[in-house]
Amino acid sequence: MLTKYTELLKQICSIENDFEKITFLTPLARSILQLAAISSVEIFDKFMISDEIGIEGFLARFDSPSDGLPREILEVLVPLIRSDYDSEYFNGWFEATSGKFSLAHQVLEWVEFRNGRPAHGVVGSIQAKDWAEKQINLIKLMLNVFKKILPSEENTLPHYSNLTLSLPFNKGPMVI
Repeated sequence: MLTKYTELLKQICSIENDFEKITFLTPLARSILQLAAISSVEIFDKFMISDEIGIEGFLARFDSPSDGLPREILEVLVPLIRSDYDSEYFNGWFEATSGKFSLAHQVLEWVEFRNGRPAHGVVGSIQAKDWAEKQINLIKLMLNVFKKILPSEENTLPHYSNLTLSLPFNKGPMVI
């Protein structure tokens, strides 16, 4: 999947028009975030002892997911998975990388931008140029932080005992 996401990002980056570019970058970012959230739920469900946080409530909201839902899920699950299963899980989610803001902070900024715009992201030419660049950098950071949960061709997570994901993410990037 890393190759598929990287290839798609490369194709999008070659688009000259910033409005078109941002139009394609947004679902790519949503797809990666949703994959990270769903993989985290499945890792939590498979390897953790209890569900005292109410995973079912998060899953029910995937019927009509908002841009912020994956972030909400990760804010809850990343510390739990780190404390009980994998201390390096999503290293960079809470930690600033290269003197910049953490991925969690940058995702929040993106969600707030989208929620603050008509139709979740209608922009002018200056904002299109600015947010196209920001989204490209955001997606690159997401791919780096989330690389261990990007499924194999068999739709498994090799870093997590070849856990098979319940959704067919190996077919290509998708948005719920």
